Amino acid sequence: MKKMLLRIGLWLLLLVTVLSVPTFAATETAVRIKSIATQGFTVNDFTADNTYYLCYPDSFENIKFTDIQPNISASVNINVERYCDYKYTTDYSVGETLTPGYGRAKVTVTLTSKTDSTNTASYLFVLTDPAQADYRYRRFTKSTKVYASASTTSSVICTLSASTGNNYMPLCIETKGNMTKIVVPSGYSVNHGKIGWVETQNLVEEYQAVERPDTYAAAIKALKKAHPNWTFEYRYMGMNMDEYAEHIVKLYKVNTGKSISLSTVLKNMDPLSFLDEKSVFMFLDVNRYNADHFTEEGIGGLWVEQKGSAITEEQATEYLLSAGKSLQVNPYFITARTVTEAGFATSKLANGVTGTDGKLYYNYFGIKAFDLNNQGAYYAEQRGWDTPYRSIVEGANWVTDQYLHRGQLTPYFFRYYPYKDHLYMSDLEAPKKDADKLYTCYKSAGKLDEKLHFIIPYFGFRYSDVLAGKWYYDDVYRATDYGLFEGVSKTEFNPDGILSRAQLVTVLARISGVDVSTYSTDRFTDVEAGSWYENAVAWAFESGVVKGISDTAFAPQDPISRQDLCTMLVRFAKAKKYALPDAADILFADDDTIGSWAKTAVYRCVAAGLVDGVGDNCFNPCGDASRAQGAKILSLFYESYVAKK
Repeated sequence: MKKMLLRIGLWLLLLVTVLSVPTFAATETAVRIKSIATQGFTVNDFTADNTYYLCYPDSFENIKFTDIQPNISASVNINVERYCDYKYTTDYSVGETLTPGYGRAKVTVTLTSKTDSTNTASYLFVLTDPAQADYRYRRFTKSTKVYASASTTSSVICTLSASTGNNYMPLCIETKGNMTKIVVPSGYSVNHGKIGWVETQNLVEEYQAVERPDTYAAAIKALKKAHPNWTFEYRYMGMNMDEYAEHIVKLYKVNTGKSISLSTVLKNMDPLSFLDEKSVFMFLDVNRYNADHFTEEGIGGLWVEQKGSAITEEQATEYLLSAGKSLQVNPYFITARTVTEAGFATSKLANGVTGTDGKLYYNYFGIKAFDLNNQGAYYAEQRGWDTPYRSIVEGANWVTDQYLHRGQLTPYFFRYYPYKDHLYMSDLEAPKKDADKLYTCYKSAGKLDEKLHFIIPYFGFRYSDVLAGKWYYDDVYRATDYGLFEGVSKTEFNPDGILSRAQLVTVLARISGVDVSTYSTDRFTDVEAGSWYENAVAWAFESGVVKGISDTAFAPQDPISRQDLCTMLVRFAKAKKYALPDAADILFADDDTIGSWAKTAVYRCVAAGLVDGVGDNCFNPCGDASRAQGAKILSLFYESYVAKK
């Protein structure tokens, strides 16, 4: 009995020892921060178990850690890395004032045990913009003097002209009276630019808000009907889409060494092509954060865990949600970018590339990994991204600082950004790919019907002779956006010019979508072989849309009258089986001047809402139709019958 009791006692002693030792060892031997005090900024929800914190400074002055208490004896090192210029890093000690600069900075606090140098703990703090600051990029409107203080009598520190305004995008910090405090970036670096004041009247918002363009109306109405909580704003890009596309063609060649056609660029950058439920996510404002929108299921819907992946789906979800929350940006967009750039398990940059020191480094955003070089791995080594966590969280910081906080608020603007050559990727289809991924995340999370905000660019005002306020302004741009009309040059439309018979049949051919190259005729002696309108005339005659002015003459360059335009349009509708309404039961005051052969066609077009009078209840049937009138009538016909079919 005594032996049995002795054995039981020994077993109990051993059990107590086994249960108690690990807990004691974990608490006493792992160095970590027990408590922390700061001055000039606050830390969100500090606990010694977290490794990443977002901090909001009261200002960018007098920022310091006043007291860091380790749980065991340890040395403390504080390192500040300025996110807008990675070349500048500085070490500090507890109580010393930090100089993070303006914008965002990464602060790493490292504790090293004094008895065991291998026993370390590292904490990452991100100092972000003060909540009260107005950090918006603007452009200069004219030659602008930047003063050293708010007074215009103070010394001028620099002068910038409007001709270089697109290269200088001042960061507006605060406003006092009629003066705005700005940081003038040095190149693309904010922290080391000049800080001064300008007269607010010399600044203009980078994007000019406009009313919803008519060309977008039908698509936006459909989206709003399906998702009533979605909101849209429209920003005028201040330039001709063709001109910017030509610039993209040249830039693409420089960045990739490859050639691309103008039509391919236009196809991928025209916003009108992407206003459907899925593609519209390329215009989502991803600089907004709503915790209720972002779930593990959302990210999981996009995650494809493959053999050999450096991290699991659970880890990826944790890292991506953490980065989005800390930065207050959309974690689904961060996810989409990492999937597109690194493919998680399918990319060397995601699985780790061996650096010069033999360690593995990760670059989930493909930063600096341009098409013409192989610097992505080297850059990750420079940044010390030796874990997937650091690559994702700190890479997301870099993307936020360098793009989102510079006005590139949507996936579209990451690729197509008219104001400066600050583009994130060379892939022309990247915005569409990101849109598909964002849609998948929101759908997987069941959040498609939440309050989402979209910023849609508008490349309007293409023609110098089509000015806002003119009755035909929207009509001309609708017709050109639909591809029905072209300008007489890159910068002119000639709205008051005549609409010729050749121009009309060419536009009708475009509306029909027919390949007119297969049509030919020798019926009309005045239709020159090889002319730009030859095939369209042949198609129109064969289809019964037009007749010649005689058996052998077509008169291609003659102006088309308003009644002839209606007649041709009704014939076209009949040939294509578009059901126009019966003739309107009204009479114009000059009804007796309308040709008997054209009356039914004129009044059917009136009933369809395609044409109206010219004033005093007159139709002016024999008057020449202008290009602007043709643009209005034919774009209305396209919207009402062709686009809906």
